[in-house]
Amino acid sequence: MQLLHEAGAQPRRNTWVFFGGCSGQPDFEGYVTNLAKIIEKAIDAIAETGTPRETVQAALDALATWHRRPDAALWHGIAWAEGRF
Repeated sequence: MQLLHEAGAQPRRNTWVFFGGCSGQPDFEGYVTNLAKIIEKAIDAIAETGTPRETVQAALDALATWHRRPDAALWHGIAWAEGRF
């Protein structure tokens, strides 16, 4: 909301957008692939925190097999804010 406020917009609403799914859903593989790509692109920044690259790669390798489990699920909320001028 701060960016909208600084731009002079009047608050309209804020909410959360659900993103994710679980094993068996048609889009689940895409969600897992998206997460893996984000981690792969952030590997340098992650390594700068002191986490060894090998640890990140091991997590990516585990993700590649984990997502096939029948109880696999991942989700997060994306903050959504609206304003009007």
